[in-house]
Amino acid sequence: MYYVYLCGYTIKTAIMYRLSILIDMFSAVLTFFIQVTLWQALLKGDASGSTSFESMIPYIIIVYFTSTFTKINIAVVIENSIRDGSILYYLIRPVNYRKYLLCQMLGQNAFKACFNTFVIFCISALIYGLYPVESPLMIIGFLISLCLGIGLMFEITYVCGLLAFWLQRTWFIEWFLAAFIIFFGGSAVPLWFYPEFLQKVSLCLPFRYVSYEAINIYLGKYTIEDCLGKILISLIWLLALWGIGHLMWRAAQKRIEINGG
Repeated sequence: MYYVYLCGYTIKTAIMYRLSILIDMFSAVLTFFIQVTLWQALLKGDASGSTSFESMIPYIIIVYFTSTFTKINIAVVIENSIRDGSILYYLIRPVNYRKYLLCQMLGQNAFKACFNTFVIFCISALIYGLYPVESPLMIIGFLISLCLGIGLMFEITYVCGLLAFWLQRTWFIEWFLAAFIIFFGGSAVPLWFYPEFLQKVSLCLPFRYVSYEAINIYLGKYTIEDCLGKILISLIWLLALWGIGHLMWRAAQKRIEINGG
């Protein structure tokens, strides 16, 4: 119940500043039209015609939603809490540090992601129309994959953030992480434009399962069997990163005790 209250309180705090909400909404809509214009120009020069402009509209919207929903600089949060000593409060209080950070992330980003995405979706539907989904099962698969992707993104940033216990400074980790997400996660350019070699490399990394696979499911690029396989791989990555984060947190607690707390 505490974590639900924390998430709700953070959401209420985020929506108090109405001018900031309007500015964020305007920025999101402007960014959307810039991306649409760029892709419209690029796809006109695509002689193969392998990708349609209509399929890029939901791609842009979903990428914005997932990137906004999971945007939190956990590494900096953990680093600052270590440097100022506030990390000790989470060790003596009956609060799960990981759940606390997760609720903070959801509370800070949920309203912005949902509200701005809804505005963008309505504008897009009026101008470009709706992209039809092949079957209701694809929508269910998309939602499951999207939820797993949000959890996966949190676990990735959480594991990277815990490295601050050993490295002290983590700004370069965040830089590399952002680059990997953009390059191998398909958040800037869809992976289907990549050479076959880079696509195979991305299959060995968790970043494509944050939003790219959910988008492909929505666009109907996979069969039902493929969707189940992608969801299973996402779940495996999520559990693996959860386990790594759990072990790292236990090791970090011992490190603090060794250093005198």
